[in-house]
Amino acid sequence: KFRGGVKVATADLDSGARGNQVKIITAPGRGGGPHIRIFNNHAQVLDHFFAYHNKFRGGVNISSGDIDSDGIDEIITGAGPSGTPHVRVFEKNGTVIGSFYAFAESFSGGVSVGTVKY
Repeated sequence: KFRGGVKVATADLDSGARGNQVKIITAPGRGGGPHIRIFNNHAQVLDHFFAYHNKFRGGVNISSGDIDSDGIDEIITGAGPSGTPHVRVFEKNGTVIGSFYAFAESFSGGVSVGTVKY
């Protein structure tokens, strides 16, 4: 019944692994909880976690990139509209490995995220 849309990103979450496949990462749009889901290329859910408090309903912006230069992409999230500009970086199992506010914590317009590969 959710009609808030879905944000989608792709990531190489296990570089060098045997049978490596690019993963599909989804996050809900505005009105949805911060539930991040990771799928394989057969639409099977491999893992999931909450990027922010489970009661947050501003949606989540999502991207991926190899932030720590280890050959494996990390998942990057930004709280959606009505959220603070909280950017978080996760390992594929949902472990937070980085977090910061892109603007003043009092800003409530959310934040978009993206990555560029050099």
